[in-house]
Amino acid sequence: MTTIPLRTTLFDGNGFIWDIRTNGVISNGSNDAFDGGFRLGTANGGFNTAEGEDDDRELAIGPFTGTGAPGIEITRKIYVPDDAGFARFLDSVTNTGDIAVTYTYQMRTNLGSDSNTNIIDTSDGDQLFSPEDVWIVTDDVPNRGDPAVAHVFGNGGGLAPATATRSGDNIAYTFA
Repeated sequence: MTTIPLRTTLFDGNGFIWDIRTNGVISNGSNDAFDGGFRLGTANGGFNTAEGEDDDRELAIGPFTGTGAPGIEITRKIYVPDDAGFARFLDSVTNTGDIAVTYTYQMRTNLGSDSNTNIIDTSDGDQLFSPEDVWIVTDDVPNRGDPAVAHVFGNGGGLAPATATRSGDNIAYTFA
């Protein structure tokens, strides 16, 4: 493993910028794709370094402390391949305490498309972001402006989100 300083930038196989901050958030991405992407809404902390894995294509950050539930820790791994155009975020939630707790995990993204944000498609095909969805694609103006962004957070076989919301250029989903 390698120690990687945070703030750092990785480029995926399509040349997209993944500018990773001390709290595991993507600051801007390429061409204003984000104004704070993939923010852990229910975690506290920030780190000056990450552990590099998989030839430093994956960064392990944390553990963050969970809000609202004592003993909850979240470790984030961000993988950016050099031969494909995406980044994968894997957040592991661990209860380090002695008693069972209920914890709400939240992911929030502010998209760079600002007031021009449109839902292009969702997994259930209705262009409304809801807990029935396991992915969403947003864009401002197709094929120009800020890049289209896809969030994939399930496959329909696991835990479904408790909430899924969009307000302007902000999307959020929670899991209980």
